[in-house]
Amino acid sequence: MSSHHTQKAINLHHDQVTAGRERRKEKRAVRLQRYLLKRQEAVLQYNFMMCMTFIWFAYSQLATSVYLGYIL
Repeated sequence: MSSHHTQKAINLHHDQVTAGRERRKEKRAVRLQRYLLKRQEAVLQYNFMMCMTFIWFAYSQLATSVYLGYIL
């Protein structure tokens, strides 16, 4: 009878260890997903900023050329 209870205790321990491992794995996956979403958002913001910088630079060059009379 004691070996039956010992085996139940061992099984319970293994179940608890496995459950903890699964929780850690799930948390790690959630953190990775959150990081990837923030990274994707940052890349989109960076690309938008680069486009706006190019547009501003092109406009300022054109406006300066028109003001100085190089382009009519």
